[in-house]
Amino acid sequence: MKISESYREGALILTLSGRFDFTTQKMFRDAMKGAQQKSPHHIVIDLRDVSFVDSTALGLIALGHQNLNKDNVKLSLANPQASVQQVFDLADFSQMARLFPTLEEALASPACI
Repeated sequence: MKISESYREGALILTLSGRFDFTTQKMFRDAMKGAQQKSPHHIVIDLRDVSFVDSTALGLIALGHQNLNKDNVKLSLANPQASVQQVFDLADFSQMARLFPTLEEALASPACI
């Protein structure tokens, strides 16, 4: 997996690509820790190029959400491919973090501004 970081409309965007699974957990933890240290008000995880997620990925996102919540930082997920969206749906992940079909919708969400 590759992770790149950018800023747009006041949000820190982590763009992920490749497989998000057990083997990439350290990379994701490091990226989230680095993002949180920059004190953004909103972090968006852009999943457009993520082809696969497993239970480790779900757990890491959930943990990241809890950690960010303590600092009043909003977390959104955007652009999941159909297979990735299906995993989130099966896990009822919308109860944990907000999922948006596009990056633009995640950035424009009133709950995240």
